[in-house]
Amino acid sequence: MLQENNVMSRVTAGTANHNDRAFGFVTEWLADAKPAKIKLSDGSEWFIADDKINMYRMLIEYSRDYKEPILLAVNNKFQTIGMIFSTMVGVPELNGETKNGKAIQVSVPPSTQMFRLRKDRPWFNAVKTAIIEAQNLPYPTESQYLYVAFDSVENEIVDVHPASN
Repeated sequence: MLQENNVMSRVTAGTANHNDRAFGFVTEWLADAKPAKIKLSDGSEWFIADDKINMYRMLIEYSRDYKEPILLAVNNKFQTIGMIFSTMVGVPELNGETKNGKAIQVSVPPSTQMFRLRKDRPWFNAVKTAIIEAQNLPYPTESQYLYVAFDSVENEIVDVHPASN
């Protein structure tokens, strides 16, 4: 639940059940274990299939070494990771609709990269609301900063979390 000062929106990151996501800092990375395993700051432990270790190694090590959180799409029944999303911290800005009208362009200064927030995603309204609420807080305040989780291949925002937690 996004609940830092006035930021009260719940972002479910594209799943019917928000329990299919895990968000946090990597506190332990056992790359050589069979199967490989990571532990997040909330105490949860997740296994990574052998064929995905190399694909996610850089994201996991970056998160651990630079103290940046990550968002995991997970299978709770088997405690496995399906996908890992990068995050960046900032005060996101809504920059109008894309030409086809199917998404809103979002920037996260100081990054110059432009992201999309797709309107057809189940998390669209919650993410948009969280961004607007963060922007409407008195400036400057740490409560305005959000961790923005994104799909780096599609440049698509999939979740936000308060950075002040």
